[in-house]
Amino acid sequence: MSDTGNTTSPADPSERVHPSNPADAWALAFVICHCVPEPRRAGEVALFDARASWPFVIGRTGTHFFQQRPGEMIDCGRLRGDTISGEQLLVSSEGDGLRVRNVGRAPVFVDGTRLPRHASAHVLPGAVVEVYGHSIFLVTRRPVSLPPPHRLLFPMHPFGEIDSMGFAGESPLAWQQREETVAAAQAGRNVLVYGETGTGKDLVAHGIHDKSFRAQGPFVIAHCPDFTSELVAVRLFGGRKNWPNPGTPETIGYFGAAEGGTLFLDEIGEMPEAMQAKLLGALESGYTVVGETERRPLRCVVVAATNRGDTGMKHDVRRRFDVLVVTPSLAERREDIAQMISCLLLERARENTEFAAKFLETDASGRPRVRIDASLVAGLLRCPLPGNLRELDSILGMAIAEARGEPPLRWPSRVPLPAPAPLQLVQETPHHSADALIQGLDRRPAPTQPPKIVCAEPPGVASGDRPDPSRERVLEVLNEKQWRFTRAAEALGISIDKLFRLREKYGLREP
Repeated sequence: MSDTGNTTSPADPSERVHPSNPADAWALAFVICHCVPEPRRAGEVALFDARASWPFVIGRTGTHFFQQRPGEMIDCGRLRGDTISGEQLLVSSEGDGLRVRNVGRAPVFVDGTRLPRHASAHVLPGAVVEVYGHSIFLVTRRPVSLPPPHRLLFPMHPFGEIDSMGFAGESPLAWQQREETVAAAQAGRNVLVYGETGTGKDLVAHGIHDKSFRAQGPFVIAHCPDFTSELVAVRLFGGRKNWPNPGTPETIGYFGAAEGGTLFLDEIGEMPEAMQAKLLGALESGYTVVGETERRPLRCVVVAATNRGDTGMKHDVRRRFDVLVVTPSLAERREDIAQMISCLLLERARENTEFAAKFLETDASGRPRVRIDASLVAGLLRCPLPGNLRELDSILGMAIAEARGEPPLRWPSRVPLPAPAPLQLVQETPHHSADALIQGLDRRPAPTQPPKIVCAEPPGVASGDRPDPSRERVLEVLNEKQWRFTRAAEALGISIDKLFRLREKYGLREP
C-alpha cells in the first residue's frame, strides 16, 4: 500500500519515509489547515492515489497524515480527538477532483454548505472541507515528493514555524520560493523580484542578502516611489562636497552606502524614466557621483522589486537583472494561510504584552500559540485576499479589535464572507463502520441482500418446535464468546437474526 493512503503506522510516528511510487508526480490531497485538539498539525497532508479501488477514510481509524518536506515524508499518524468519528469521511478519486462522502456523526461543511450524513459531493482543488468542532481541510494538488533542499537551507526550521529568512509555510510553492531565493543569492548577480503587493518581496530581498557571500556587508533599502526628479541622482549616487554651492556637505548615496553588500530598490517600476536611464549606466559601467566626472565601479549587488511586471521599467533596464524570482500570491498557496496566521499573531503577541496575556497559551508540545476559532481560519481560506499578507494582517487586526480581550479570535463581523457554494449532493446508502460490522452491531441488511448465517439444527428437533433459549443462557453464551454474535449464534444453534431479536427481547447490552 502506498504512503499516499496507508492505514498502517510505523512503530515510530516520527520515522521518515519516502513515497513508495515517486513516478506519480502529482496527487490530490487533503491539507490540515486547522485542528482543534492538535493545533500543531496544521500543514500536514494526506495524499490520495487515484488508482486505488477503495475509498480513503478520514477519521480516527483512517488514513495517516504526513509532514511533507523536501526529501522526506514524516508520518504523523491518524487524526485524534473525540469530536471526529473513527470513520468520518470517505474520499475517492472522481474525474479531476474527489468524491467526499460524510459517514460520521460530526457535522461537515464544504465551502460553507452543509454536507448531510450519508450524502456525498464532488469537490475540486480549492474546496474547504470543515469537520465541525475538529478540523478544517483544504483540497489541493501536491507533488508526491519534493526534491532534497539546498544545502544552505539546513538545518531546516521546525515544521510550521517561521524560517531563518522570515518565510512561513510548508507548501511546495513556499519551498520553491526558498530554493529560488538561495539560488539567486549564490548567483551573485542582480536580481528582479516580481510579485503582487503584499507577497513578501522585501523578505526575498533580505533572504538573498543573508544567504549570499555579502551577508556581512550592509543591506540598504531605497524606496523608489519617494524619489523626485531633482534629488534622485544625489540620493542614488551621492554628491561631491561643496557642490553645487560652497559649504554643501558630501552626500553618500545609496550605491556608496551599499558597497560590499546589497542595494534593494523597492518598487523600481515607480522610478522616473529619466532616472532609469542613469540607473542603466550605473548597472553597465559604474556610477558617477554628482559633481564628479569619473565613474566609480559598482561594488554591490542590486535587488529590485516590482508588482508591475515589465510595465513601468525600461526594456534595457530590465535586461540588466539577470535573475528573476517570482513571489506567489496567497491565492496560489492557500494551504500556508494557517501557518501565516500563527506567525503573524505570535509577532503581535511579542509586541503587545496585554494581547499576549489574554490570547497566548502553551500547547502540549510546550510551544506558544494564540487561541483562534475555526471560523477565522475557514473565513480566511474562503475569502479572496487581493492584498495578500497585508490584507491578511488587516483582517487579523479587525478580529482582535472585535474580540475585546475575550479569546478566541473569531471572524470579524464587518468583513463579508463569500456565499456558501452550491453542492450537487448525492444521497448514498447508509455506511456502517468496519468496527460495527465486526462486532455485529449493524442489523440492517445491505442492498444486495447478503445471505443469512443459519446454523445446522440439532437432529430430531424442528426449528419451529424448539423453544427459545432463556435469557440467562443467551447472556451466558454472549459473555463466553465475548459478544461476538456470529460465534454466539453458532453455540446457541440459532440464526444470527434470531439472536438479535432475542437480545432486544431480553434487553441485553454489552457490558
